[in-house]
Amino acid sequence: MNDLYFPGIEWVLPLLAVVGVGVFVLASIDRLPALLHLEISRRVEASIVVEHETQAGSP
Repeated sequence: MNDLYFPGIEWVLPLLAVVGVGVFVLASIDRLPALLHLEISRRVEASIVVEHETQAGSP
């Protein structure tokens, strides 16, 4: 009964672990669109460079 009012280490550490994982997952979800946009931008830029080099090489 005392543990309900004064949580011991058995309650605090798992709670901190769950909160930490939740924050990490939310931060990852928040960064995901930016990472995808960066990857798409790199691929588009690379294809433009390849296309430009191909056109420059043709007579």
